[in-house]
Amino acid sequence: MNFGRIRRTLIARGYWDEAGADGGAGGASGGAGNEGSKGDNHPENAKPKGEGDNEGDGKKEEGRKPSDAEAKLLKEVMQKKERIRDLEEQVKKFDGINADEVRALLKERQEQEQRKLEEKGEWEALKKQMADAHQNELKAVREELSTLKSSLTEREQVIERLTVGHHFDASKFIADELTLTPAKARVVYGPHFDVVDGNVVAYDKPRGAKDRAPLVDANGDHLSFEQAIKKLVDADPDRDDLYRAKAKPGANSQTLPGKTPQAKPELRGATKIAAALNTSK
Repeated sequence: MNFGRIRRTLIARGYWDEAGADGGAGGASGGAGNEGSKGDNHPENAKPKGEGDNEGDGKKEEGRKPSDAEAKLLKEVMQKKERIRDLEEQVKKFDGINADEVRALLKERQEQEQRKLEEKGEWEALKKQMADAHQNELKAVREELSTLKSSLTEREQVIERLTVGHHFDASKFIADELTLTPAKARVVYGPHFDVVDGNVVAYDKPRGAKDRAPLVDANGDHLSFEQAIKKLVDADPDRDDLYRAKAKPGANSQTLPGKTPQAKPELRGATKIAAALNTSK
């Protein structure tokens, strides 16, 4: 393939930029004009050995359509020129930039990012430490509250035993009127009594019931313990079983609890007269 003829053909058709290819030496039109002004004996126009004088063939080739190989070569040349221009544009962006300084800046930036990550890790550890300390404090407060609540409950039980319990133990009404012992009576009616400001106060309903109200007299004063326990017993559906029986055995009666007295045999005749004489004596 004669590359000189191909180049001339490309230049004539406008596919070859002689100025861009040869570093701006006169441009495409200038290059073509110079070639035309040179004689046949000029070194650039010298024809290779063995080809003979094909000048006429070259002129014919200039007017023909490029072959597939020539078109492919032309396409590759244009693509390379485009890549070269792109690279030149990229290189221009780095004019005046010191590569060592860029590397130093990149390293410094990387170190800053690393320090930020380390600081963030320290902050996370600090937050965890603070959260753990807060949880420990809450745990200590809960334990203290639980201890205080338990102590308060024990204190309330002691106070109730010394106040409400004492009233049940000393109640004359319970001892004389009821079949219940003081301890059992306290189990049944104890929740109706509370200690308010150091005084035992009776209520109509047990502790924790809704709409619970204190028991008062006509003047609005709190009932005494004896009055209150009697009122509670009288309001109990089982009050008949709670009171003791009032009937007592007669004088000289031989009746024993739980036993039926035996009837005496009727006296008749001489036996009756003898018994009467014995009584008169």
